[in-house]
Parts: sequence; structure tokens; C-alpha cells
Amino acid sequence: MSQRIWLQIILNYILSFLSNDIDKVILRKYLLGLILQEKQFSVRRISKNTQEIALWQFYDFLESKINWKNLFYQLAKLIIPIFKALNFYLTADGTPLKQPYAKNRISKRGLVNIVGMKNIPQNEMISIGLTNGTIYIPLDFCIWVSSKVSKPKDYKKKTDMFLNLMKKYLLMQIPVKTIMFDSYFASKKIIKWLNKNGFVWFTRIKKNRIVYVNGNKCQLQQSGLNYDESIVCKMNGISQQVKILRFCLHDEEYYICSNNINLTDDELKSGYLKRWQVEVFHREAKQKLGLEFLMMQSWKKLTNHVGFVCLAYSLLTVLKQLFCGSIGDVKFKLTDEVLQISSAIDIFDRKLRA
Repeated sequence: MSQRIWLQIILNYILSFLSNDIDKVILRKYLLGLILQEKQFSVRRISKNTQEIALWQFYDFLESKINWKNLFYQLAKLIIPIFKALNFYLTADGTPLKQPYAKNRISKRGLVNIVGMKNIPQNEMISIGLTNGTIYIPLDFCIWVSSKVSKPKDYKKKTDMFLNLMKKYLLMQIPVKTIMFDSYFASKKIIKWLNKNGFVWFTRIKKNRIVYVNGNKCQLQQSGLNYDESIVCKMNGISQQVKILRFCLHDEEYYICSNNINLTDDELKSGYLKRWQVEVFHREAKQKLGLEFLMMQSWKKLTNHVGFVCLAYSLLTVLKQLFCGSIGDVKFKLTDEVLQISSAIDIFDRKLRA
């Protein structure tokens, strides 16, 4: 089957889980527009040659209430059996949604003018996703807003957001219990929750983390651990033993930690480095799908646009797994298949005959 047919099958499956009050025609147009067009699609029509749906219709649609979590999890439940021979794992991370020249920040209470205010962080997407190293399916996401622009009742720490995403994940009964995340989310609260709920985790930790080596309390950097050496110890405030490996990669020092103390050093290192797929997702979603090309002015529109980008990326990575190549290759081949059906010359000829 061609890429186009696979895309049609998966897309029809996903759309079956939408509520009846959502305009599926416009949803398909917006999603396919992100897949086929440039990253500026969110502020353009579906294409320069099509006048079916105008910009204002897309913007009105972005006010719709869409259950993105349901769509992502249903897609994951479809994909895991298809690629059951491949090992899936979870990754978690945050990435800024940069608007470098914007005079406002988007918050739940509307646009907040930041002119004259100092050091206002960008909004940030916190997400968890399922991956096998090629496919990446966001399972859930939330958008963090600085406490300087959000109301106190709306503000949540990034670590609390991550923990809430994981609690929802546990309820969905996905059979994947291995997760990779960076040091920002390696709090005692999160690690205790993961241990309690049977997750195997890999994370980077900071060198000033307090550990107990042979019962002696010290900072990790003072433990005497050399490069490419590991120790089994306990972290302050966590009862379960962990294994920590120190190594250097690209002139950067890493302390990698896991609650699976039976891993070899190579397994511990390679396990954490699998987290890199979430960084690939962030980069390609921004460069090829417009994750940071944010031309909306309300919280719901921002959330829906991010949801569309995540879903478009999921579909493209599934095709990438099936047909090999990069995200750019998949987009190019899809465009080529479309033009074989209705070329620009055919469209021009029909307009001349009209």
C-alpha cells in the first residue's frame, strides 16, 4: 500500500473517535494542511490554489473542544500491536513555545501584556510520548505559563504537570512501563510515585544530588566516581536502591540514574540516550510543522494548534517507520502522490475552462 492509503486508513480510524459536534471536514483540512504545507500553514489557506476554506473558518474551528488525549491514546493502542516486535518506551520533556517578538503572553485569562516586565519566560509544552526510536506518538500534553502572567489559581509547577500526565497515563492501561526523562523532572515526589507504580525509569541527575554510598552521605560529585564507572547507592529521601553511571559525551558530563540496578553500564547509558527521540520530535515539529509558528491569541486556539501539530507528527512518524526515510522524505512523497492525482497543470486547465 502507498503512503497515502496508509494515511487514509489511520486517519479514518482516529476520526471515528471524535464527537459528532466537531466538524470533521475542517479538522481533516487543518491536519492535512499541516502535513503537506509549510510551517506557516496556520496563518494561510489550505493552499494557494484552493479557496474552499478561508482563514477565518480555520480560526473559528480552533475554538472547538477537542479531546486530544483520547485521540492520541487510541492511536497508540492501534500502533503498538502493528509494531509489536519493536520495543516501546515512554519519554517526557518540556519545550518552549517561543514568541520572541510578542508583546503578550497567552494565558487562560487571555492575552497578558508583558511590555515593561522583565524576564518573562516563554510558554512551554510539557508532554509525555510513546516511542520505539522512530515512531513518536504524543500521549498527552499541557501548556505551562509563567507565574508572572498567570493567575495564582491557574499556576502549576512543571513537575506537578508531569506527574498529573503520568497519573492519567496509568489509568489508560498502556502496556509500557519504562520511561526516560531529564534531570528537571527527577524530583523525590516523581521518583517515589514511579517506584510505587512499578515503572522502570532512566534519568539524568545533577552532580550535587545527595546520595548515600555504603551508608555515607555525600554529594554525588564527591562520591569518588570516575568516568565510565557506576555505583549502586541510595538517593536522599528515596528508599529504593538506584544505579548511577558517570560518563562523558560530546565534552559534557553525565550522571545517569535508574531504579533497575541489574543493568550493565552499557544498558544504563543506552537506555537514557533513547530519550533523544523526544528532542527530535521537538525540533522537527518546530521546523516542519509550525509548533512555534503561533499566530493565535487565545488559550483554546493555542492548545488546539499544538494538538494538531502533535497529531500530524504522529501520523508522519508512523509512515516514516513503514516506508523509512525522514519526516521530510515522507512529506515530499505524500506531496508527490497528491500531484500525481491532480497536478498544478490540471488545476490551471480546469480554471481556464470554467
